[in-house]
Amino acid sequence: MKEVNIKIRFDDENGKIGFAIERTSEMFDDITETLRLIGALTILVDREKNRIEKTKAYKVNYDKNDDDKFDIWR
Repeated sequence: MKEVNIKIRFDDENGKIGFAIERTSEMFDDITETLRLIGALTILVDREKNRIEKTKAYKVNYDKNDDDKFDIWR
């Protein structure tokens, strides 16, 4: 098993973001490993976006609609 540690720092005062990727020099020099890292990060981004969409769906407030013939929102 290979492990990569990624640290992300948020500087709220200056509006900056910093990244640090800790990996072995063999992984750093191997293009295939770099592509695998990019793929894994892409999957992570997609998963987090999906999580946001799911939680957003639960937090929607629906207004009462008097024209609605169904009383499901009242």
